[in-house]
Amino acid sequence: MSDTVPTNLDVEISQTPVDTSVVPKVFISYSWSNSEHVAWVLDLAKRLMNDGIAEVVLDRWDLKPGQDKFHFMEQMVIDESIHKVLIICDMSYSNKADERKGGVGTETQIINPAVYNSVSQNKFIPVVIENDAEGSSCLPVYLKNRIFIDFSDPLKYFEKYEDLVREIIGKPLLVKPKLGNRPSYLMEAAGTQLSTTYKLDTLKAAIHRGTTYAYVAGLLEDYLEVLEQILAGMEIIFDSPLASDQAVEAKIKDSIEVFLPYRDEYIDCVSFVSKYADDVKIYEVIQRFFVRCTLLFKRPFSDNYHFLLGELFLYTLAILIRNEQFEAVLVFLTPSYSNSEDENNDKYRTYSVFRPMMPYMEQAPSGQYKSVKSRLNERVRTNKVSWVDLVNADYALYIRDFIRETRNQSVPWCHLDFSGHWFSYAPPSVPLFQRTKSVSYFNKFARVLDVRDKEDLFRRIENACERLSGQGKNILDWHQMLLDIDRLATIT
Repeated sequence: MSDTVPTNLDVEISQTPVDTSVVPKVFISYSWSNSEHVAWVLDLAKRLMNDGIAEVVLDRWDLKPGQDKFHFMEQMVIDESIHKVLIICDMSYSNKADERKGGVGTETQIINPAVYNSVSQNKFIPVVIENDAEGSSCLPVYLKNRIFIDFSDPLKYFEKYEDLVREIIGKPLLVKPKLGNRPSYLMEAAGTQLSTTYKLDTLKAAIHRGTTYAYVAGLLEDYLEVLEQILAGMEIIFDSPLASDQAVEAKIKDSIEVFLPYRDEYIDCVSFVSKYADDVKIYEVIQRFFVRCTLLFKRPFSDNYHFLLGELFLYTLAILIRNEQFEAVLVFLTPSYSNSEDENNDKYRTYSVFRPMMPYMEQAPSGQYKSVKSRLNERVRTNKVSWVDLVNADYALYIRDFIRETRNQSVPWCHLDFSGHWFSYAPPSVPLFQRTKSVSYFNKFARVLDVRDKEDLFRRIENACERLSGQGKNILDWHQMLLDIDRLATIT
């Protein structure tokens, strides 16, 4: 299929928009070519359902023992409640359709006149997933002149999936503007609330295609807005104002567990952006997401928000520090996290507002409080971020905040108690600071700590310890050990 076809598809198909007040109903016609092909079709059907795009009618789900399969096919093709019929075309389907063999042949006899006689010509959507030996698209003869969606290249799956989604919901990428008005489609959202997974897949595909920064930033914003809505919907609410402490604790725990798949997906998102997006400004989109989410801390029983947003923030910094993307790290550390929508807006609010904590659970009468450290450690289940990565990020955030001269004007970043989890390292320093023995690495990393050089770091740690009453000397010794301070920036 030529490269110009997707453009024709966007312009010429979907001239009759689908009524968005109802969920479109889609029937999938395909050939049982082999198990891999059947699995591909089933995955497409599940994706359309899970993403909220369409109510999919599929023989695997809807054709029951005892039913007449030919009557079922006929009803699906001519039923007016079916908005779209997806015709999945591979070599087997094309051959069976042309030779009128099997169920495909029966469907072809029904579809053929329907295609040519139907007023709504775009009800039938050919979806090509295979080319023949000459490189031509596998299409039955009666569909040869029809515009189709080309899924034959697996690397373009998500790009073509978006084309299919837009066709089904009647939201083409390009639409004819009204005369005399500026086209608005470039600034409009997709028009349908899709799952976070679909949003993330679309973002990844756009980054892989080398799409412009503005477009990628918009897709990332879309993804984070849906994630923000999910978080907002996790407010701890009780019908009675006299809810027991046990009930509150249970809801907080459940909320944290329910969010785990979304957290893993967010980690995937940041890891992908860190690897493939080359404009550091993209992280400003994520930083704004965290600013907006500070309003969630104002809600009652907000332990779930303090923990989950703290966890997301810590993972974000852990990924960027591990990948040595220190300019991106500064995007999250330098700005204020004041929120103009917060009536008690604090102009001194720093990133420390996202330190993982659970203030209500710490006072839990049940005595079953599990430390934030333990919860974080138990929830490390992705190969993209390790416990050591979290240790590194937490201590870096703590040191930067600890030596800050205006620390007493805002809530501090209270480091997690990592004792016992990494003191097996030799020497017993934070793993990150084994790397800062290198002069070149330390010079790059110094900006994360907001120091000029190692002498400046030593001086500011000493000054910070002097401001403490009683325990200053012990804390100074502790930091010198954790930083492996005598060996910083000693290897050229």
